[in-house]
Amino acid sequence: MIKPGVWLAVGISLALSSCIPPQKEKILTEIRTDVLNDPEYQRIYNLQDQLLSDSLYPYLRHTDPTYRLAAANAFASLRDSSAVDSLARVLGDPVGAVREAAAYALGQIGSAKAEPHLIEAFDPYDSLGLATQVNAAILEALGKCGSAATLEQMSSVVTYRNTDTLLLLGQARGIYRFGLRGILSERGTKRMVDLAVQPAYPASARLMAANYLARAAKIPLDTFAGPLAQSAPTEPDPWIRMALATALGKVKRPVAIDTLVSWYAKETDYRVKVNLIRAFANFDYTRSRDLIIASLKDPQLHVANRAAQFFLEYGQPNDAMAYWRLSRDTLLSAPIKAALLGAAQRHLPAYFQESRGAINQDNRVRFELAQKPYNKAAYLRALGEYGWNYRYLFRAWTEARHPAVRSAAAEALAAISARTDFDKYFGFGHRKTASEFAGIFKTILLSGMLTYGDRSGRFAPACPPVPALYRYADVHRHRPGYAANTQRPGNLPGNSANGGISAHRENASSCKAQVQSPDQLGPGGPAWAQAQSRPYDDQRAD
Repeated sequence: MIKPGVWLAVGISLALSSCIPPQKEKILTEIRTDVLNDPEYQRIYNLQDQLLSDSLYPYLRHTDPTYRLAAANAFASLRDSSAVDSLARVLGDPVGAVREAAAYALGQIGSAKAEPHLIEAFDPYDSLGLATQVNAAILEALGKCGSAATLEQMSSVVTYRNTDTLLLLGQARGIYRFGLRGILSERGTKRMVDLAVQPAYPASARLMAANYLARAAKIPLDTFAGPLAQSAPTEPDPWIRMALATALGKVKRPVAIDTLVSWYAKETDYRVKVNLIRAFANFDYTRSRDLIIASLKDPQLHVANRAAQFFLEYGQPNDAMAYWRLSRDTLLSAPIKAALLGAAQRHLPAYFQESRGAINQDNRVRFELAQKPYNKAAYLRALGEYGWNYRYLFRAWTEARHPAVRSAAAEALAAISARTDFDKYFGFGHRKTASEFAGIFKTILLSGMLTYGDRSGRFAPACPPVPALYRYADVHRHRPGYAANTQRPGNLPGNSANGGISAHRENASSCKAQVQSPDQLGPGGPAWAQAQSRPYDDQRAD
């Protein structure tokens, strides 16, 4: 039996304990940075790397904001649309950095389901600027997942002050993201033009707006020809000036080309000049022809190379022989000469057979005489403009030892193979030529020389990416006349399905009965003996 004194002591203890207020759990608000050795932090990154999104959800509710932040960033990488609802709850996190990460993750996921959650989380009454960073992140995230109606609402906001740098940048990023998705509005474009051309706005927002004008496809800019033409040449920031040069090239009014021509003569920054040359492509060729010819001798190689590429991409048949004559200028560097040779070959009318052969022979001679590997590579790419050089290019691939030269030879072969007029170009022999191309690409793939190390021990690609070569080989495999069993990407060297490198070597040795080997197609082979016995301009398949 319990004594009365014991009951009295218990009652007093309970009374005293009821008078003590409960201890509140401490809320963590600090984001730790010294976490690289933290096991939990490492586990989050391992789960992200292993794509185990289900195991990441508990960390979004962890008491430590460091882990909540890491988990939100992990979902931004995984882009799992099933995480939208869980991340939407994190938009109400007491720590601003975590809310910002959640908004970024929802934008990266890009699901339309996130739009109402982001709009609800935006704080329009943040007069003290406590949620500025989060609001800016939400604006950009809405550009990645929002609708056209949201774009209209975002574009209509013109009340941000010039000092509201983050909000202006968030607005510019949001409209920019809409533009990359192909969602455009005239109001949004007008807002971006205002941001880009007015120096009073923050440079970061102006740069984003200028890049929207340069990169967004099919935006009508004719209405804004005046402000763009007036402000672009005098813009002090070269990064913004570069983007405005591209944007002005989209304006289809005479004032645009007039401004670009006069601007180019005064421009001193080589990066802007490169963009101006690109912009010239949208206008009458004769307006910029002489300027670009003069730019071939620009001391800045980037400008000279872009000028040569302009003629290669946008040259005219009437000037094809002029490109060949320009390539003989001793003041030009080898890559520029090679691009001009390629331009002459590409744009020369088909009935100029003798001139085409002479240009091709000139190109071959220069390739043979070139000493530097990158110069030889440039001439090989130019040789790819003449389809009948495919055997010569394959020979160059077999003989080359420098990765740049081997890459250029393979790229030139791929370019010929990808011609849309392949059958017409090679005529009645197109079936046999297609078979040869399939054999060439298979030989390259199975040669074991997809990479080549130089004397310094570095490694570089010796041919275009393997999937690209398989695509070309596959195209020719389906052409009539090709019966070889082309290897599929699943049988690549090192793939566990075929036993790795040793099996690759077995495949390489066994394929000789199915496809022409380097001995057949390479130097000294019967195919080469037959090709070399013909004139340089008539090395065609039978």
